[in-house]
Amino acid sequence: MLQLLDLDEYDIAAIQEPYLDHNHNSHASHNWFTLYPKEHYTTPNKTCSIMLINKRLLTNNWSQIDLASSDMTAIQMQTPLGPVIIINMYNDAKNSEGVRKVMQYLQHKDQDRNPR
Repeated sequence: MLQLLDLDEYDIAAIQEPYLDHNHNSHASHNWFTLYPKEHYTTPNKTCSIMLINKRLLTNNWSQIDLASSDMTAIQMQTPLGPVIIINMYNDAKNSEGVRKVMQYLQHKDQDRNPR
């Protein structure tokens, strides 16, 4: 699949249930930043989501968001129209933990923007 990601056509790839080698790393080419959930570094065998960001995207235009789940990777990008949040969420349909965490993050972010 990674060979099919045309660098001139795609800027972001959201991958669920990624292949990880014996060192728990994916194998994206040097043209991509590989984003793992923070939990990957403590429990790598539970990683269900990664994102690849094309290195042609300026790093000062995007940042990774920590959603405290090995099932999700997320970024916030600055665009000419304002910030955009992109979330790659693995959902096994057995629970709604991921949706709950995203809703908490968005509510907290909204409270930070609009304090009462």
